[in-house]
Amino acid sequence: MIKSVVSPLCDRVSTEIAERIKTETLFIVTRDEVLQRQEDLLERAELETLAHNLEQLGKKVVPVCISDVASLKEGSTVLLLNLDYSIPAAFDLFKRHSAGELLCFPNPFFQKACQHWTGLSETTVPDRHRDRFLQIIGSHSDKDEGIRRTMAEVENILCRNGIASDILHVDIGETVPVFRHSLHSWQQLYRRIGRYDRPPIRIRQVPLTINNSLITSDTGPRLHVFRFMCIT
Repeated sequence: MIKSVVSPLCDRVSTEIAERIKTETLFIVTRDEVLQRQEDLLERAELETLAHNLEQLGKKVVPVCISDVASLKEGSTVLLLNLDYSIPAAFDLFKRHSAGELLCFPNPFFQKACQHWTGLSETTVPDRHRDRFLQIIGSHSDKDEGIRRTMAEVENILCRNGIASDILHVDIGETVPVFRHSLHSWQQLYRRIGRYDRPPIRIRQVPLTINNSLITSDTGPRLHVFRFMCIT
């Protein structure tokens, strides 16, 4: 069922890209960890599938790391995947796009703005509570009582700050989706925060509820889920 939905969407996306981007050679820019360190299996699969489809449509596809953007030939056309626009390597991308040296899809400045201008209710973890917050979500208790105690502390923090949603987008320079009631989800956030030098922690509430998360049709109800707030 999932494959029957995803495959036509993938074909449509590939066709749209091939039709809208006229150049024969297309550089697909992704994060260094995807290509150099072979991390993020999902994104690697997405990259391979997209490259294969575009090559079938006559494009020459060259995957590159964002850290290699400075060495791309002037006039190159690049397609941007899921990038962290706050890292130093992104500066070369912004600089070369502004100078007209690279033709970028989508516009990197717009993508960076999308990380902040979401329209969602947002709460920033105060600096005075930051260390305690990280200590809580980084807890590694494997006993039921310890997990319940940790989740109770997380719930107390969220309630005190008026955060009511079950699905949260946490901006730490990149957007990390978090399920409110899962300690594993909070632990993953803790690990991602560790990649940065004390980034601000902005918690955004995604307005997904039991009342608006189901799409019904003649073939029955389906759960509506999403990861990104803006698609270009």
